[in-house]
Amino acid sequence: MTEPLDETPTEPLDTTPVPDYDALHRLDGRGFVLLGAGNGIGRQTAHALAASGARVLCVDLDKQRAEAVAAQTGGIPYVADVTRRTDMRDLFAYAQRELGEVAGVVDIVGMARYAGLGELDDDAWDWHFSLVLRHAWLAVQYGGAAVAEAGGGPLVFVASVSGLTARRCTVRTGRPRRP
Repeated sequence: MTEPLDETPTEPLDTTPVPDYDALHRLDGRGFVLLGAGNGIGRQTAHALAASGARVLCVDLDKQRAEAVAAQTGGIPYVADVTRRTDMRDLFAYAQRELGEVAGVVDIVGMARYAGLGELDDDAWDWHFSLVLRHAWLAVQYGGAAVAEAGGGPLVFVASVSGLTARRCTVRTGRPRRP
């Protein structure tokens, strides 16, 4: 048989204020730059940000997609090649003028082209490097500076499961496979 617990608290009751958690999750009036807004996860992210009250700069390489998502979400369309330094510099300068302060950046850009190691030439490597790494570095440089100037905020980089695990048949060495 267990003995009853001592009813005397060892610490005073917590009386610290409880924040308004719903309000903390709101982004009302805050400007966000969304890279890769035109399709799939990017489009859904634009809707999520807008539903939370954010003003969204919908950035995509495809003008029609950027405009369509911006129209759906009340956002601002912007066309840029995020792998080019001048485009990213101009993008974040525009974002600061248009949004006032850039409260955060969400980056959805990424893609893979699968080929055997022997088939991956320099042009294909440069394409992968630019699309997966260079653009993210530019987003950190220019987006990070814009967000820091606004007092700080999130830089969010979204990747697919392909960044965590290998897909079957994505690397071919030329050796036969074991059953």
